[in-house]
Amino acid sequence: LNVLLLFGLLRRMTGSVWRSGFVAALFALHPLNVESVAWISERKNLLCAFFWLLASWAYVGFAARPSRWRYAATLLLALFSMMSKPVAVTLPFVLLLLDCWPLNRMTMASFGRLLLEKAPMVVLSAVFCVLTFQTQFAARAIVSGAAYSLIDRLSYAAVHYVLYIDKAIWPTGLAVLYPMWTTPVSLRSLVVCVVLLVFVTVVVLRRVGRFPYLTVGWLWYLVALLPTIGIILVGNHSMADRFVYIPLIGIFLMISWGAGDFVEEKPGRRRLAAVAAVAVLVALGWTSRAQVGFWRDSTSLFRRAVEVTSGNYIMHENLGRELAASGKFDEAAAQFAQAVRINNVYLPARANLAMLLFSQGKQVEALALQSESVSLFPHDPQLLCDSGIMLADAGRKGEAAACLMQALWLNPELARAHFRLAVLLYEVGRVEEAYPHIEATIRLMPDSAEARNLESQIAAAMKKPK
Repeated sequence: LNVLLLFGLLRRMTGSVWRSGFVAALFALHPLNVESVAWISERKNLLCAFFWLLASWAYVGFAARPSRWRYAATLLLALFSMMSKPVAVTLPFVLLLLDCWPLNRMTMASFGRLLLEKAPMVVLSAVFCVLTFQTQFAARAIVSGAAYSLIDRLSYAAVHYVLYIDKAIWPTGLAVLYPMWTTPVSLRSLVVCVVLLVFVTVVVLRRVGRFPYLTVGWLWYLVALLPTIGIILVGNHSMADRFVYIPLIGIFLMISWGAGDFVEEKPGRRRLAAVAAVAVLVALGWTSRAQVGFWRDSTSLFRRAVEVTSGNYIMHENLGRELAASGKFDEAAAQFAQAVRINNVYLPARANLAMLLFSQGKQVEALALQSESVSLFPHDPQLLCDSGIMLADAGRKGEAAACLMQALWLNPELARAHFRLAVLLYEVGRVEEAYPHIEATIRLMPDSAEARNLESQIAAAMKKPK
């Protein structure tokens, strides 16, 4: 639907079938867009683009025949796009670019009116910016400024703009997660990227009269990518293929219309251009087919990520979990260990490695690793609970009870901690103390047959004479 909408929108605005079709084909077949389509969690990205394109359609109708209803439809569809994914906050600014080309509505006299026309959508964008920031901040997804200074984040942003274009031109080494930067951008890389961005921007602005599509396409890319370029860091990734699903349309516009003008200068170039276009689309389709194959299961996806990236401790840990679930314990342990080597304080990898070692009978190694983890994270209730269970299984009941009680002090709603503490207390004959913990277990896990059975045993023991 998005491909068809994009084709129809461009054809309606420009009247060009072949150029619009080439943009839509690039959009459909480019490997960078595989993630948005293949990953169910990114349905929101598809919905965002769907309503983005519908809002653009409505806006084109409003531009041709202004009316309140057409404007209301544009505003409503823009709202739906932002509700699908907040990256659509840049839509009003992209519509302003369309006023420049291909709608040709922008003049010195009309500029103020066109800005005022977008004011309600800009207000919506501001509201969604605030809501998104509050939500991500509450979820602790925003990386603090203490970890990365503003200068670092601006440097990363400049490099990311260029890296995305590099991946668009040569789409290899794509991964589901690109790890965060661990070192500042080198001065040489930063200078090269900034010079390149400034140079392209100056060139397209100077050619806006003759080649307006270059200016519109380039600014579309810069503006649409701005929310996710890394100035505000959200999550544990530096870049993501899904972030360029909408922004790359601007680059595709530049390529398609630029190639079209190149061919029109000398009609003899048409055959060569047609062959080149087909070759490009076949190559992109072939690469996308291979990229889709990595999404057939989680193991393939995570294994691919660790193969094409470096220092990707999160993907090593994810791959370890998948391998452990499929019974490949030695391979899983190697992946967990690699994650810990890359990031010694990454708790999920440490905890999973300790549990795996313990299940393999390597109790000394497992308990030593778990003890080290507890010293690093003394206020993590789940870690203390897991440590208590391991100690209990190793026969160190006193230490196990202490860990479990500390875990429950930090989080009284840990069902497994209540259950194992109840088991320990029952085994040493302290049934009166065990009873509240088994009752808490049943309250938190009412369907646990094991907990119900222990409750019956404790109740029976409490009725016996001391």
